[in-house]
Parts: sequence; C-alpha cells; structure tokens
Amino acid sequence: MRSAIPIEDSLVERGASTRSHTTTTKSANGRSPIVVNPVEPTESATSNEPPQAMSSVGKLFFDGPDGNSYVCSGAVVTSRSGNLVHTAGHCVYEAKKGWMKNFFFVPSYTDGTGPHGGWNGDIASTFTAWADDEDYSHDQAFISFYPHTEGISMQQYFGGNGLMFNGGTSRTGVTIYGYPAADPYHGNIQYYCSGETSWVWFTSDTRMGCPMTGGSSGGPWYASLTDDHVGMIYAVTSRGGKNIFGTPYLITTPDGNDVYDLYNSANT
Repeated sequence: MRSAIPIEDSLVERGASTRSHTTTTKSANGRSPIVVNPVEPTESATSNEPPQAMSSVGKLFFDGPDGNSYVCSGAVVTSRSGNLVHTAGHCVYEAKKGWMKNFFFVPSYTDGTGPHGGWNGDIASTFTAWADDEDYSHDQAFISFYPHTEGISMQQYFGGNGLMFNGGTSRTGVTIYGYPAADPYHGNIQYYCSGETSWVWFTSDTRMGCPMTGGSSGGPWYASLTDDHVGMIYAVTSRGGKNIFGTPYLITTPDGNDVYDLYNSANT
C-alpha cells in the first residue's frame, strides 16, 4: 500500500466495487453552528501510531476513472453504522469524468498497516455541483463502508468525530491532520498543522498556513480536539497553494448546511 499516487497532482488494497450517488441539496449557508457530538471508542485497539496522531484519522486508497490508484485522507465521523468517513469530494469523484471506485480505508494507518486492518467501501456521496461543475465550495464527501470481518465498527475501535456545520472562516486553535504523500513526504504516517485560519476575500473559503502536500486531501480540520481519538471537525482539506512570499497553505470551504444535509443522507 506504499505506491499509490497522491490525488493532488500503484499499489492499493482492493475493496468491493463502490456504489455511488450524488445529491442536489443546496441549502443557504446559515450562521448558527449545527453540532453533531463525537463518540469515544468502546473497544480497545492496539496502537502503532506516532505521537500526537489521531486514531480516527486514516488513509484512503482508491482507483480513479483512468485506472490508476490514488490516495487521500479522511476521518471516521459519528454515524448510525459506525462506518462513515468524511473526506473531500475530489477523493470520490473526478469532476466531469466519473466516480472513483474500490475504496479502502485504514484508520490510524502507520508504515503500511493499521491496528485493525482496513474497511471496504460501500457508498460514496458528494454534490452534483462538484461532480458536474467542479465547484470547490462543494468539494466535500462522505463514504460508508461495509462492516469489518470482525463485526466491530470503525467507530467502536477508533471513535467517531463530531461535526460542526457553519463553523465560520476565521478561527483560532485549528488543527489539520492528513497523510501527505507527495515530496518531501512519503505518506506513511500522519502529519498535522496547528494555527489560526483566515477568510479568503470575496469567497466562502478559509485557509491556514500548512506545508502538507498531495495525499492530505480530505483530511479533517478540527475546531477542537477532545483527546487523541476524536474531536470536532468543521471542514476537510480541499486544495493547497502558496502566498506571494512562497509560504504554503491549505484551503477549504467550511462545512455548511448543504454538507449537513449530505451527512444526513449518508448517515443511514
């Protein structure tokens, strides 16, 4: 599982063919935060993760419409099934081209493995605004996964992160996690950036200084951390860039009412 291509710019565990659907829900952005509370793990899991890693964050493997294998990042979120992952829209659908497939998610991935292996993808959900128009304000997705062979969910092992919708574009104390795999990174362990975000003028986007590269797409932006298992996610990494001084940053649109509707649709 070391040679898959970072999605930004191939070996991968093969899962079941993934069924997929888009949603056309487009609610107006609200101003009052909507919160889904996190859930702590209930089962013990042997950890091989590096210090300061989040056990509910993992590496996502999949195949693209071109037949190549790619990687992104994602995080387990609170759900009825216990097997729901939040990631970026471009990690499940290549805009104007087609669905990714054969999703395989490894929570707490470290150096080629995870403490309880991985989960095969079932249904991926994103927005038609992303799929048809490559609208980066709708670059969000959820993937549900089949139950593990052991019969224990990701949420039971690793916890389910909470979700905050309408969390705003300017925040302090934000932590971003991901598995950057493009140079100078190798994609074998989690990395994180901490700091404050700023509004990108005349857009609905927010950004934060962070040098993580391709492969970190879909990684969670935490408004707060509960412990080393879960926290409160309010966005996922969409893309990156550099300012006029050459300082790298990551950029995203915080989850809003439309992502809340997408979550409710996926949380079955």
